[in-house]
Amino acid sequence: MKFRAWHLLFLALGILSLVIFSYPIARASTSEAVGALNNITTETGIATGGEDKIYQIIGAIINIVLGLLGLITLIIIIYSGFEWMTAGGNTEKIDSAKNRMIAAVIGLAIILGAAVLTNFVLDLVLQTI
Repeated sequence: MKFRAWHLLFLALGILSLVIFSYPIARASTSEAVGALNNITTETGIATGGEDKIYQIIGAIINIVLGLLGLITLIIIIYSGFEWMTAGGNTEKIDSAKNRMIAAVIGLAIILGAAVLTNFVLDLVLQTI
């Protein structure tokens, strides 16, 4: 069992390192593209839009919060699955993990629905303004 735990740990660290090391590359290419677009708008005299509107800021905050909640429920699902697999036949642990996993999946569905509804409403607001 310890052998599997080490494999899981190294797999998680490998995936995490890929994400961490790819972020600066993606950020650099994005900033280069934004810089090129700013140069084009400056040379042509096109307005860049100015400051963000309040509904855009609120929408971004809502999407960030919903994303974090989705990440937390995903971690709960993974933890429940790990607890289920390591229960060793103990029915109390299995039932606890199963109930927690079901609740987390329901919560994830609610969060996904809230994200879809929020983006739909924000799109309607943006179209009417």
